[in-house]
Amino acid sequence: MTKQEYIAKQRTMTRAVNRRLVCWLIVFFAAIGAMIPFSNYVEEHKEYAWTGNVVGGGLLFILVASFVWFALVANRQQREFGIQCRSCSKRILNSQLAIATGNCGYCGEKLFD
Repeated sequence: MTKQEYIAKQRTMTRAVNRRLVCWLIVFFAAIGAMIPFSNYVEEHKEYAWTGNVVGGGLLFILVASFVWFALVANRQQREFGIQCRSCSKRILNSQLAIATGNCGYCGEKLFD
């Protein structure tokens, strides 16, 4: 892989990550916005007050699970886009350093042809 191919793959991966993040943010804030009418309903009907805690706990669980999922996906994305060292197969953590030196941060092998 040449340096230009690496930069192009890095940009493609960044666009894909940004797209996924924007979609996740829209869904998450839409879910929070949908809680406004729900909370108004619960305020009027005190017999359903316990559901507020359940929904809040569910949203908190979804938030934490999403962060774990994003961390796991970050490792897989570099493999999907072919952005990893050819010799040690580890992901390239600092792309600016890799572009400047042309070497893997783990094994020191040359990354670019």
